[in-house]
Amino acid sequence: MPFKEKLVKRLEEIAGDFLDKQKQEGLIAAMRRKDTGWVVWKSQIQGVLKNLSQIDYLKFRAILLFLEQRADASSISQTESFLIERIEFYKDYDFKKEEKKEAEKEKKNIIFIEKFFRILVSRAFLGILVLGMVIGFIFWFYFDREAVIEFSNKILKLFLRVVD
Repeated sequence: MPFKEKLVKRLEEIAGDFLDKQKQEGLIAAMRRKDTGWVVWKSQIQGVLKNLSQIDYLKFRAILLFLEQRADASSISQTESFLIERIEFYKDYDFKKEEKKEAEKEKKNIIFIEKFFRILVSRAFLGILVLGMVIGFIFWFYFDREAVIEFSNKILKLFLRVVD
């Protein structure tokens, strides 16, 4: 999946802004001032993480909330360690496995649809369907004889015209 590999490279670039001490101080200052630089960085990295993994995205949002409430050394180091961990994880991650899983899942859906249509065409299903129609016709005749006689006269007349 070249798309996800590009996202990993983008994650490295954006996280590098926070991992560089000078840029990190600028981002923290922007966060305290509620400046747009922080909001832009935060939205960029959240967008990348959201497309890579929903779980990582949610974890990072929680870390950022904690960082925004208490911008001390422990929360900054926690953010740094999360970013480094995710970068290292995704550098070596094999996205082809996910592609294979999606292909297998799609294959299972196709097999399920094929089985469903095979059931509809099978002799047993058609036999049950004909039996159900006959029983339904008998019940209909039992409850409303006049309508059944009228219906059968119309249908039989059409068939007799075709036969003649």
